Amino acid sequence: MSMRDLTWEQLASDTHLGRYFLKTREPAYSLLFLLPLILAYEILALVINVHHTVEVRNGADVILREILAVLRIDSLPQALVVASVVILIGLTAHRKGHEPLKPAFFAGMFVESCIWGFFIGAISRRLLKIFFMANPGQAHDFATKMMLFLGAGVYEELVFRVLLIGFFLLVFRRVFRFDEISAATLSVLTAALLFSLFHHVGPFGEPFRIAPFLFRFFAGLVLSVLYVARGLGIAAWSHALYDIFLYLGLS
Repeated sequence: MSMRDLTWEQLASDTHLGRYFLKTREPAYSLLFLLPLILAYEILALVINVHHTVEVRNGADVILREILAVLRIDSLPQALVVASVVILIGLTAHRKGHEPLKPAFFAGMFVESCIWGFFIGAISRRLLKIFFMANPGQAHDFATKMMLFLGAGVYEELVFRVLLIGFFLLVFRRVFRFDEISAATLSVLTAALLFSLFHHVGPFGEPFRIAPFLFRFFAGLVLSVLYVARGLGIAAWSHALYDIFLYLGLS
């Protein structure tokens, strides 16, 4: 077999690092890696909202709760619904015949997410200075902000990356008959646009200004590309850590 006959996947699988990048995009790794982030957010939200007269949750979380309500499963704790689905899909995807899950790969995914979170945060901090913007945030206590950051990682990725990019890919490919690259590009751009607009709607939305809109549009683009390239788990953790690092001034 010549080098031209080898696929990129076959070449990458010959090295440990290459196998890491290939395997960690699989649903089993990506979804199981997401589970601790979901549980951390839901537990923290449960504890924090005991002391709030008005329940505080991430906006994308509220959107998914409305979807669940339409499906008539609003009486079930959302944490258990989402966690059960994640575990079921993850274990089913890792069907019999695949090599065993490697714990070291999960550790590598966390380190990679920290790197991406730091990188995105560093660029975002530079953009904040260019646009003469303060670090965006709401007047919440530290624990509530951490909870909202975790929720952004989980639910904003589910809504604006998984659901929206998947939906627009289907529309651009099946309805408009665009080629794969054009459909993916337009899907990423559209999802990033809606991600940015999302922060300016609703009772807690910010008044529309071009600087924060462009700032979040850039963040949405980066996170969308990261989701397509590295999967949901790393994209979600990177999103949450990016928010945390930026807030703490660590990036």
